[in-house]
Amino acid sequence: MKNYYLLFIFLFSFSFIQGQIITVNDAANPESSLGPEQLVSDVLISGGCAGVDNFTFQVNGSATDLTTKSYGYFDRGANTGFPFERGIILTTGQAAAAGNVVNPTIISNINGQAGDTDLEVALGQTNTNDATFIKFNFTPTGNDISFRYLMTSEEYDGATECNFTDSFAFLLREVGSAVYTNLAVLPDGTPVSVVNINNAAACNANTAFFEGYNIGDTNYGGRTVVLTASATVIPNTVYEIKLVVADQGDSALDSAIFLEAGSFNLGGDLGPDVTINSGTAKCIGETLTLNTQTDPAVAHTWFFNGTEITGETGPTIDVTQAGTYSVDVNFGANCVTMDSIEVEFIQPGVVNNVNNLIECNNTGGAVVFDLTENTPEVLGTQDPANFNVSYHNSQVDADMDANIIANPTMYNGTDGEMIYVRIEDGLSGLTGNCYDTDVFTLQYLNIVINTTANLEICDDITNDGFEAFNLESQTASILGAQLATDYTVTYHVDFANADANTNALTSPYTNIVNSQPIFVRIQSNQDPACYVASATAAFNLIVNPTPVLPVTISDYGVCDNATDGDDTNGFTEFDLTTQ
Repeated sequence: MKNYYLLFIFLFSFSFIQGQIITVNDAANPESSLGPEQLVSDVLISGGCAGVDNFTFQVNGSATDLTTKSYGYFDRGANTGFPFERGIILTTGQAAAAGNVVNPTIISNINGQAGDTDLEVALGQTNTNDATFIKFNFTPTGNDISFRYLMTSEEYDGATECNFTDSFAFLLREVGSAVYTNLAVLPDGTPVSVVNINNAAACNANTAFFEGYNIGDTNYGGRTVVLTASATVIPNTVYEIKLVVADQGDSALDSAIFLEAGSFNLGGDLGPDVTINSGTAKCIGETLTLNTQTDPAVAHTWFFNGTEITGETGPTIDVTQAGTYSVDVNFGANCVTMDSIEVEFIQPGVVNNVNNLIECNNTGGAVVFDLTENTPEVLGTQDPANFNVSYHNSQVDADMDANIIANPTMYNGTDGEMIYVRIEDGLSGLTGNCYDTDVFTLQYLNIVINTTANLEICDDITNDGFEAFNLESQTASILGAQLATDYTVTYHVDFANADANTNALTSPYTNIVNSQPIFVRIQSNQDPACYVASATAAFNLIVNPTPVLPVTISDYGVCDNATDGDDTNGFTEFDLTTQ
């Protein structure tokens, strides 16, 4: 049983957050009163010259029955997140219940229609009920047909989809053939149904194709992602297609198919505009291929902003410039289709500059970096309002826009750590499409007071023990390999002054005791808050006494003797130490 309370909470919350839900069969839209034939011809089909015909259908309600009919026209409005701007809806209940106002109750309307045998055969099912279908013939002028759709259902509640398989099919066959091909399949051929696409804990399947539960822009419990039905066809050959949806197993809990307007292209149609607002634009520097999806033998004439593009005569053209592109497709036999498309390109973000970040490591604990110091450098002259900048721990994460560093202003970094920065366009909503990356390094600033010898000088003639010292003569040895241009070295009489950066000594400095301890502070010029002060004296000032001769010294005389064998020659030995 569906959890009514949770559904109410989801939808009630969404009504305040989103403020909008799609409109279905709104009287303000003239298309809401169209019958099945006109909806297909005027809303769903685009391109080609041959019309569609031979309609048959099973629906509940007349064309003008806007509240209870099982099909109709939808418009996503201005503020919803629904992926299709407008189109056709086919339901197993009442189409209007899909939108218009937020409805927290279960959508379960019995439309009283029979099941569908063709659907049961195509999917190997039995006991279908409340089927709505539209069947018609068409003649493609190109080699391929395709259209975009998604499935929504009230069976999506996290449990019910495990046991019931409300289903649908797009059944195609060449007129005259008895065998249908179902186009409503995943790339591996799996039919699209609530059983085959869901995220229920007990039976989840193909979750990549499931958009989510209680998304809120419709009143259904969940939906698939946008899917594309496609087939290769033979141009100018008549085909039959049947679009059908039905309940299975019971008549409770409705399901619906949404078909995008104009997406059923019979050839010669360029599709919807490629714009930033629609989320389909490519990046400047990339190439967009426009394709009429018609036979290459058919003559094409291409135009850019009204001027013919010479030499381009095939069904595809590669474009790199923003503007209006148009094409004339001449199928012959008075069949010429014309279509145009507006193309926009996104200005990608470019990393302007990036700097290594250096932080002080004088506490011995975690070093905190503000990575966003690089954000202005990355942006350069680019408008911050138009771009997103994020920081990551690997190149893979930066490329994938994954694992964004949650608090880049207070990041505990390690010395030599690499940080990867990503800048992307912030206007298009296309995550990962237009971006640039770069890398920078986190560096610790480790300030070291190197051991240096005492500073010694000789006293003057007074020998009083006080002299003037050039303290800066110690700077080179204290810094060692650290660049003098990066640091300021000051000298102090004690640790307290060195730590507080007060009362720095100036040279020439006369010592006040002999010997006098000197304390040193080294401070980063880049980050004045980063410094180190010596807890003990870095060196001592020492004044060495100077020896002084007496004022007068008596002559030193001795008698000539015979130490050299001649006591008359004026030469003899002296003992100088007596002086």
